[in-house]
Amino acid sequence: MSRSEPKLSRMLAFSFFIMVFLLLHSGCAMDGVKYLIVVDENGNQLKSILIVPLYSKAFGLGIAPEGHGWHTKGKLIVKKPFVFNSGEDLMSKKIHTRGVILPPLMFIGSSNSVDNWLFIKKGFAPKMVDSSDIHGNVIVLIKSNGNDTAKLIDMLLASEHDQNMLKKQFGVEWVKDEIAVIFNKKDIELLKTYK
Repeated sequence: MSRSEPKLSRMLAFSFFIMVFLLLHSGCAMDGVKYLIVVDENGNQLKSILIVPLYSKAFGLGIAPEGHGWHTKGKLIVKKPFVFNSGEDLMSKKIHTRGVILPPLMFIGSSNSVDNWLFIKKGFAPKMVDSSDIHGNVIVLIKSNGNDTAKLIDMLLASEHDQNMLKKQFGVEWVKDEIAVIFNKKDIELLKTYK
């Protein structure tokens, strides 16, 4: 064994450690920054829109770096609503993965990705938006009397969730498994302010 081999193996071990550390301590979003424009029917940009994401959680083997691919059965979870303003980046909230990349392009770990969002704003009809609507499109919210918004928030805050209605709102009627709804106290208060 030459003198340079131990140095090389230490460098490889250190590089592997850094890669694992970064993947385990930060999410990975590969879609990049996409500024989403949300307007009313007259083209006026809207602010303070409540976004309720539907997360798909999975664990298993995929193609690096996003982690999509073969995986164990995923769970659908409604959680972590947040306030969004037109012109902000929505894609950074789309996918977060944690795991290990195995050369050349294999990924083992878990992913939380969002393919569907509910856009909620007082005075406007709620709108389901999926990933294909985000890329290069302008999202238009249609004015309404607000009853649809109040009913939707009541459904989200109910102790028992109507799974058929929930799946219909998020555009995933074909899903057989139930959608879990997990809100903490802060999330509940946020939802109530948009009722």
